[in-house]
Amino acid sequence: MKKNLRSLLCGLLALVLVCSCAGAAFAKDNGTTPVISVHGMGGSGLYLNPGTEDEQQVGVFDAKSLLSRGGLIQNVLAAVGGKQTDPNTVIDQIADLMNDYRNIACDEDGNSIYNVGIANYWTDSLKNHPGYLSGTSNEPAICRQVAQNIGADKVYAFNYDWRLDACETAAKLADFVDQVKAKTGKKQVTLIGSSAGTVILSAYIDQYGDRGDIRRLVMIDGALTGVSVTKLFCQDLLFDADVVKKYLDRVTTSYHNPDFDFSQLNRLANSLNVGYLCDFLTQVAEDPALVERVYNEIFYPVFGCIPMLWEFIPYDDFDDSVDAMTAIGFLDQSSGLYKKITRYHKVQKRLPGNLKAMQKAGTDVVIVANYGLPNIPINSAYANQTDILIDTKYASVGATTADYGKALKRTGAHVSPDRIVDAATCLLPNNTWFFKGVAHVNFWYDSQATKFLAGLITNPKKKQSVQTVKAATGNGQFVNTDEKQNIVPFSAGKSTNSSGTKNTNSKNTATAAVKSPATGAHWSLAVGGSGLAASGLLFALYALFAKKKNDAATK
Repeated sequence: MKKNLRSLLCGLLALVLVCSCAGAAFAKDNGTTPVISVHGMGGSGLYLNPGTEDEQQVGVFDAKSLLSRGGLIQNVLAAVGGKQTDPNTVIDQIADLMNDYRNIACDEDGNSIYNVGIANYWTDSLKNHPGYLSGTSNEPAICRQVAQNIGADKVYAFNYDWRLDACETAAKLADFVDQVKAKTGKKQVTLIGSSAGTVILSAYIDQYGDRGDIRRLVMIDGALTGVSVTKLFCQDLLFDADVVKKYLDRVTTSYHNPDFDFSQLNRLANSLNVGYLCDFLTQVAEDPALVERVYNEIFYPVFGCIPMLWEFIPYDDFDDSVDAMTAIGFLDQSSGLYKKITRYHKVQKRLPGNLKAMQKAGTDVVIVANYGLPNIPINSAYANQTDILIDTKYASVGATTADYGKALKRTGAHVSPDRIVDAATCLLPNNTWFFKGVAHVNFWYDSQATKFLAGLITNPKKKQSVQTVKAATGNGQFVNTDEKQNIVPFSAGKSTNSSGTKNTNSKNTATAAVKSPATGAHWSLAVGGSGLAASGLLFALYALFAKKKNDAATK
């Protein structure tokens, strides 16, 4: 009797678990295909002298470094107070601050100047890395959810130095794929790329796509076709007080992330005059001599020769970026760096053909893009629809999107219910999904949104499409989420507010010890790096409230 009761209870429990899963309609994968995750920018911490007794983490923002520079803070406060402030003095002070981060710099050939690299290159499965799989957000959460579907022994993480050239890293990924195939005895793998990881996958399929070893290719919130923040390389600078105020209001009320305390930023915005700050930045942006100093003395010493930052440039912006940076002596077209970034620029041009060729050869291609959040307000692309970092039109490889806060005047089978996104213009409209309100790669473990994403990754069917997935799961091309990343219907006839961005569920809140640096690192590096380089003062203020990142989960 007790045995029968236990069996009954186990059966009921299993039924409840199945019914509670948003991706329950996906059949369980038997594990025939191993999964390899390729993280985004900052997903693996950088270390000076890795693997030695002198190993120490570098490239991590430390508020103490900024707070120790009283003169800079005094001048920043003077600028936001509308007081006369000498731009040249501020540039000198920010350049001095950036000296603390020169150890992550690359040389003119795009190679690391110092003995800096990653300390967590794993060749075994994530079954042996429970710390990573205890993460509750971002790449660790996605891998954890995938592992729940197919087993942690079939899930791998390819960790790499995010600074270096994508084509060179792709060669290392090819070796890694060979190792995984040899260990598992499988001829094919599923590759997941998130954010900058999709740039690596773009280079991989360009160089190694004809090997036929990719069963499924999954691109999540990808930078593979570019990121508009890199318009900074074109010297596209715009600081409008109204735009910045709206951005701060939207971000501080709708977005939460353990790596960045936006409530502090909100208090800062309310106590300081953003208009005066934008006036000061505009004064700098409109003076060619000052702009040249910002680029060559603030940006260049740390970020100027990092190949990956250049490889984020959208194809159509590349020539203008090269011309603008060459004109001020920022880029040397005879350098090894230029050869590397030009090579990836050509890869980017071939990407549409490469993706279609992969699909034709039998690879199941899945593209995931998020939307519903504002763009970083530092250039003319401020109105773009984004996941808070990467433009939806780029991550989706071609979607047409309404400006943030507006709607499209069109309808159709591939138009989102809120009329913000038209997927009909995507390269692969039947293989592209959109999550509204989920911030950049910020999927939370055990949420309905993440379960659905994991289902797309592990679906045992050889090929899937928007239509077949909807028939199997009830979830269409556009997925709306609430504040706990539950999948919810779109409001009838209305554009819903940004949702799924404020983590109010304590179960889903990652701690520093187990959290991937993914979203926080991506955002902080983009703002504290590219943003600081071009605008200096504005994002020095932002960085003042950034928390120190911790990659303990990947150590």
